[in-house]
Parts: sequence; structure tokens; C-alpha cells
Amino acid sequence: ETPQPTPVPMGGEVELDMRTHDGDTVTAVAGTITDGYTTYLNGLDHRLTVRGTDCVLVWKTFNVEYGSACRYDWVAIAVDDDVVEPGYLCGSSLPEPIEVQGDSFTVAFHTDSSSTRTGFELEFVCKGPAPTTPTPPPTTAVPALPPTPVQTTASSSGGTSASAARTTSITSTSSTRSSSGISGTSTTSGTGTAGTSSASSTSLANAASNPSIRATSGAG
Repeated sequence: ETPQPTPVPMGGEVELDMRTHDGDTVTAVAGTITDGYTTYLNGLDHRLTVRGTDCVLVWKTFNVEYGSACRYDWVAIAVDDDVVEPGYLCGSSLPEPIEVQGDSFTVAFHTDSSSTRTGFELEFVCKGPAPTTPTPPPTTAVPALPPTPVQTTASSSGGTSASAARTTSITSTSSTRSSSGISGTSTTSGTGTAGTSSASSTSLANAASNPSIRATSGAG
């Protein structure tokens, strides 16, 4: 049976699940987020963004298939596509609370092609709703470069010849994210095994192509 979407009051407390709100952006100051399944499915890639200012996330339940560097199934919290510490999460122990600075955060949930678990539930509380996005200022055209001065030199015939070397060089730089690999750590507690994968220089955009966290068949 397909679950019905939960009504989303703007700026209020919400109950969200990633199954029915996949790809949504919701403005809220408090609420709960779950994976949306009694036992989650294989082959999932869900994203849910919450717009709220300076939020604290507390995990209530957590049971996601464990793998070295969380390369099978994982949950991650990201800001502007950058995964925040402690990185990709997996295992069966509750992760530590996460404090998110800024005006929004994204919950990402990925599963591979084998082995499933019961998923997760987290609560979040924010200082306030995210501010309304201001209208961007009009784009200012880049001024043209001034012409190179023309230099004249006397010729043997008594006249002048003009030579102008006019070159325009436009360079652009772009920040590139480099990843030196993702290390995984695992600990064992009374509630099971928890795993994390370091989020340094890691983004959700390259998660699928990173061999240390990509979906792996035959897991578990």
C-alpha cells in the first residue's frame, strides 16, 4: 500500500518520511524524519531538504546495513551538497547528535542491491525558519578592457609605421573538490555495530562515483 503524503505546515512542526517526500524541500523549525519503511528496500537513493536555521539533529533509532567505510547502505547529512561530520553513517548503534549551521540541511539515504534493515528515525529542532531567499541583484556586465596604446616608430623613409600588440587574456579559476579517500571506522557496543565514513572534502554529488562508498552487489 502506497503511503499518503503528510501535510506540511509551513514553518511548523512536521512528520516527514523519505519515501513519500523524496526530492522535496520543506520549511520547518521542528519535526521528525524517518526512512519511511518498516524494512527498507534495496536500490534506494532518497533526498529530503529541510529549510531551517541552525538545526540540531538527534537520532532516535538507527539500523542500516554496516560495511567498511559504509560502502553498502548509508545515511548522510549534507549542507550545500557537502557531507557534514561525522560523514556517512551505517550500522546499528545510535550516531551522535549533529549540529548543522546555516539555513538548510539535506538528509540522504542510499541502499545497495542486497541486505536490508529497519532504517532510522531522527528528530530535528531549529532556531527558526530559513529566511526568504532575496531577489538577486541584476547582473553587472564585465567592462571591456581598454585598448592597448598604439606606439609609432620612425621609418627610414621619414614616415611612421604603426604597430599594435593587442591581446586579451581572460582566465577563470574554479575550486575543485579533491577526495583523498574515505576511511571507515567501526565500533562495537551493546546496541550493535556503528560505522562512519569521514566526510572531509566529500560531497553527495560524487558519492555514487566514489569507489569506497558506491553501491556494491553481494553485500551483507
